[in-house]
Amino acid sequence: MEGGRFGQREFVTGPAIYDYPEAAGESRDRSTICSRAAKARSRQGGFEDPATAAPEMNPRPSLPEEVFLLACRDDGLISGKHLRYALGGAILAELMVLGRLGVSGSGRKARVIVLDSSATGWALLDRWLEMIRGSKPGRPSTWVAAFSTRKLKHEVAEFLCQRGLVRVQAVPFLFFFQRRAYSLTDRGLRREILERLWGAVSTPGPNVDSRTVCLTAVADGAKLLTAVFGEKRIRPHKARIKQITEDDLIGTAVRQAVEERTDLAFSVIGNALP
Repeated sequence: MEGGRFGQREFVTGPAIYDYPEAAGESRDRSTICSRAAKARSRQGGFEDPATAAPEMNPRPSLPEEVFLLACRDDGLISGKHLRYALGGAILAELMVLGRLGVSGSGRKARVIVLDSSATGWALLDRWLEMIRGSKPGRPSTWVAAFSTRKLKHEVAEFLCQRGLVRVQAVPFLFFFQRRAYSLTDRGLRREILERLWGAVSTPGPNVDSRTVCLTAVADGAKLLTAVFGEKRIRPHKARIKQITEDDLIGTAVRQAVEERTDLAFSVIGNALP
């Protein structure tokens, strides 16, 4: 896709997004981490299909990548559980959109099943697909929680770096540590995602494409939607958001995963109190 957005390799200064402290002894030039990781994945057979081996060959970002870009505000990364669970839900949604996963049963009996175990061409998705294939069928919320690790955002950022959309650098932190600082190299794509998402939630009508429904559902389920646009702007459109997402299995799974982990945290705190 020569000349297209995903073919860009020129890095420009964007808002720095700080996260993830590391020991100073592990310091290295993070600006090259993505290219090294890409070579390692190639050697390990991370990309199965030669047509998808180069990230710029994929004209459409995946749902996890869109979620990450959505969370990249000018004043920093919306991190914590909002981003983690939205990314976890986006992975499950992407695998379903690609026809690799399905759901058997409904309600509390709903279980995620593998429909097609062939590689997607994206190592992160393929790793989780293989894990699901080798496990007993689990609830959607269980898998969302399993996907939502603290390092997930860095793994997604790595692929965005390969695409030329994100740059990563090491930034000193508390004398002995360093943080990974992510900066956007293409604000236009994030703006397009924001406009598409805001158009869906603020405009009445049934015509919302399936990928935007998934993005809205996972972002709302993890409360990322409110974190991005603000409670004041979102509040008048709650009914519309519910209309879009009420039947979305993944959005419900994300919401349940967040609630279950929140309840668990309060339970641990309560048991620790005298």
